[in-house]
Amino acid sequence: NVAQDMVSIKIQVNRHFKMGLAGQHHPIFVEIDGRRYERTYSLSQLDAQHVQLTVKKVDQGKVSTWLVEQAKKGDRIGFGLPYGDMQQDSLTQQVVLLAAGSGITPMYSLIQQWVKNKSLAKHKVTLLYWVKTPEDAAFKGVFEDLAKEYADFKFKLFFTQTSTPDARLNQTDVEGIADLKHTQVYACGPSGFVARAEELFAQAQHFYGEAFS
Repeated sequence: NVAQDMVSIKIQVNRHFKMGLAGQHHPIFVEIDGRRYERTYSLSQLDAQHVQLTVKKVDQGKVSTWLVEQAKKGDRIGFGLPYGDMQQDSLTQQVVLLAAGSGITPMYSLIQQWVKNKSLAKHKVTLLYWVKTPEDAAFKGVFEDLAKEYADFKFKLFFTQTSTPDARLNQTDVEGIADLKHTQVYACGPSGFVARAEELFAQAQHFYGEAFS
């Protein structure tokens, strides 16, 4: 488990699998009780033969519940071709990542790729991450360790459903970013969150947003 009702599953892939770029999404096919279901998730590549699928259990979510609670070694999962624009090998000097809920998964994939290709050491990266409660924060330890290792990697968590909730994404978050016109901004989360991010960060050099419902 990486957070409350959230797990990471290690999957061995075959020679037909096509790995997308960090930050992209894959259609995923599973069979439950004789019926085939399709959902979309972001993956992280572990090595040439394995990927990591991180899933948040959704209330009354047939596929997410099965993946979190019932999937076991030996089960088969199908993958479609990767898609999505939330990936960039050419980074500006400053990058801002905005994530809400399970929108953290493509951000995690991007950051892991930047660690591997040494980009994280060369750029200023700020990750702002909104979750309901502290128990919902995925990969928190990973991000905290990176913040200690890389002076220009900043990580901040916001809790929206605690006794004293933090503010949701707002103008103050924009004002905390210097030189926005030379900054790439990535946002992933519910549609309202991404729409608000696009509105607030309209002056960014580049904005990449992906929403889920």
